[in-house]
Amino acid sequence: MQLALEEQGLDYQSLLAHHQTEQEAIRQALIEAKRERPLNRELVSSLQKQKSELRKSHRTEVKLLKRLQQRDLSEIRMAIQRSGGTGEEPEPDHEFNTLLELVSGVELTDENGIPVGGEAGIAVFGDKMDVEVALGGLSSARDVSSIELTHCSTGEVYLSLPPRELLGEVVIGPEIPPQIPDVNVGPLEPTPMYSLVKLNQPITNAMLLALESGDMCAPVVMASHEESHPEGALTGSFIDHLRFEALEYLLDPSLLPEPRIVDRQFNTLGTISDLVVKDQHALEKLGKAFFWDTQVGSDNKVACATCHNLAGVDWRTKNQFASGPGNQEVSLEDFPVDRVLGSQGVLKAEFVDIDPNQPGSDVCNDLDGDFRQVSSRNAPTVVDAAFSTFQFWDGRAHRFFNGENPLGPVDINAGVYKVNGSGYVEKDTNFLVDFASLASQAVGPAESHVEMACGPENRSRYFPQLATKLLDSRVKPLGLQKVHSDDSLLGGLANGTAGLNTSYESMIKNAFRDEYWDSAAPISLQHPVTNEWEDYSMMEANFAFIFGMAVQAYERTLLSGESKFDKFARGEVELTEDEEEGFNRFLSGGTRCNECHDGPLFTTATLEFQLVEPIEAMRMVNSVDNGLYDSGFYNVGIRPAEEDLGRGRQDLPGPIALSSQSNAGNDMLWPNLPLVSADEGKASVKGHMKTPTLRNIELTAPYFHNGKYLTLEDVVAFYARGSDFPNSEDLDPGVRVIGQLIGKPERQAKIAAWMRTLTDERIRYRSAPFDHPELPIPNGHKMENGQIIDDIVTLEATGKDGTTDIFATFFERVGGTIPEISEDD
Repeated sequence: MQLALEEQGLDYQSLLAHHQTEQEAIRQALIEAKRERPLNRELVSSLQKQKSELRKSHRTEVKLLKRLQQRDLSEIRMAIQRSGGTGEEPEPDHEFNTLLELVSGVELTDENGIPVGGEAGIAVFGDKMDVEVALGGLSSARDVSSIELTHCSTGEVYLSLPPRELLGEVVIGPEIPPQIPDVNVGPLEPTPMYSLVKLNQPITNAMLLALESGDMCAPVVMASHEESHPEGALTGSFIDHLRFEALEYLLDPSLLPEPRIVDRQFNTLGTISDLVVKDQHALEKLGKAFFWDTQVGSDNKVACATCHNLAGVDWRTKNQFASGPGNQEVSLEDFPVDRVLGSQGVLKAEFVDIDPNQPGSDVCNDLDGDFRQVSSRNAPTVVDAAFSTFQFWDGRAHRFFNGENPLGPVDINAGVYKVNGSGYVEKDTNFLVDFASLASQAVGPAESHVEMACGPENRSRYFPQLATKLLDSRVKPLGLQKVHSDDSLLGGLANGTAGLNTSYESMIKNAFRDEYWDSAAPISLQHPVTNEWEDYSMMEANFAFIFGMAVQAYERTLLSGESKFDKFARGEVELTEDEEEGFNRFLSGGTRCNECHDGPLFTTATLEFQLVEPIEAMRMVNSVDNGLYDSGFYNVGIRPAEEDLGRGRQDLPGPIALSSQSNAGNDMLWPNLPLVSADEGKASVKGHMKTPTLRNIELTAPYFHNGKYLTLEDVVAFYARGSDFPNSEDLDPGVRVIGQLIGKPERQAKIAAWMRTLTDERIRYRSAPFDHPELPIPNGHKMENGQIIDDIVTLEATGKDGTTDIFATFFERVGGTIPEISEDD
């Protein structure tokens, strides 16, 4: 292990030396150019530009290469520090980690105007202390005159760190090259950073006391500023390392990229603001109406929100088992469940037509079955889903929306109807919407014969027919439901009794540019199931596109960032000791929780990670071969993979896993997909499911794609013991027994306690943006007058200020309890 680190370290130094050589060459050229008389301003400007561009390229390289192996590297370092090279990882007698964010109290910048900032870190193991100071805006160690660790008040100097040889925090990536995204979807990177070499110094009691009390400071003197700022160029106080770490997990809505239009070669044509949307606010209103309207369902009882209404998930407890006798009530004793807990949709029925005589109604013939059908997976949350690259547990709802269905670029015939420059309507199949997996997802359930529509198979009722139903002038948006007069989006349109004072046609015209609906010419379409041809209006023909884009616009407003944890990171509240320990263990190299639950959404299944590294290569735990899998999707051994292949499913037009596409040499479905042969790394994606966000997880039980576990403590215990099916063929190698947690329920409970700090209370109290119209929800069935009917539970409408009437979650309805945390042994 030690040798491996040393070998990697040599590579880091070589790469950094190359960077420094390039920088020094331009620096010397710039010095010479400035000495020439008369001054060649054009040359100086050109060299300065080259220097700036070189810095940017180095910064990008450092950022990307560091991200690829930073987890493995930190694990190796931690193991060496704790074990002295033995490979063991015993708990240290004392460990105190703290970080300092160096603040530019005197507003220092380097000669290029880049702020000189950075951070310092101290990790204490026993009586030894590791120190690392990383500074931004430096081109050479010669820029640092001195760095000291002092007492903030008394000025007592504990340790003076003279300039040392630079150690670059750069790693050599695997054979799969990272991609460089053309949008920023992650936390903003600091200025270029170079680390002074780590020291292993003894720590005194006075230093430890100063660290724990926040009285440790780090004055930094820059050689270039000694004359102008003799008091020291840079100072800052050490803060609690947990709060420092928490800052990296703050959710920044500005990092959500605007959807854009691309062609089939993934060339950007423009944003949706430029090419599609007339009024973004009108689009969000339309999307909210679509999302909550039960008239979208064939029986006028199932909306998108029916399965995604409370914290974006399904709270129902009756008729939720996907197999076995129907209409069973889930009880506490059922956990852990041995069959799938899904979401009930519609009764089995055959779609006939949209009823021309009864506005807003489908004509369907009942088929066998007394109870509503149930989906084959637990409903994932739509809150914060806007940052996800793919949707559904298996990720089949693609990043690129093709305007008709979830399959993205796979469906080469999918497209959008537009009025061209000559006034004629034509179908544009060279048209995809990027960053639009929510739109891809939205158009799936509305055509599902299990979830929302009469069948007997998917697309028996397809979108143009749904459009015929909803665009009828006699049909009001949300016409069967009350809308609160103070609804944050729809309040101004609320009728007072039911529905909105407008029509879907009017809302569409207000939201979309005219070329997507403004034509009187009929469009002849062939039904995908019956193969019959029928004429539709342009708005009806484009209804899947309209519906998907509108629902996505609404769901992009459902961002949570006001949890106790977020407030802790901002310094507004404190965590309890148990919550702090839980977060500390979550971050620990011993648990490695944040390997998969990383970033502001606490999942790597987001644009931030998957645009950079769409596929990963790793030696699988139960195979001698190298495995290839999709970033953010893992088999964690919750059930045998054969029960649900997830990302490895084979029943769709072509494989949905990017790893399988890579093995097949197919780079037509993802821009610049790295191509890796099966000999180099075979796609190992059976049973792989998307890593869910941890935000608001307190409210989203039951957990995992099959709803197997009820409590967060159950989930942590599952990972502590290394899964339930450790012999699964494609099990992720990161799933293994966690020594510091196994057999220690108190420690597990503290991680669960920290996860509960991720709840945004606006969701619990259903205030904006999580307010909503009234929603009657079928929660299984009951017998009335000798007839089996729906057992309806009504979720009352709320306005932007929410309600004090807390609606019970699934966890509460089945009698779940949170255990008290006893003292750790």
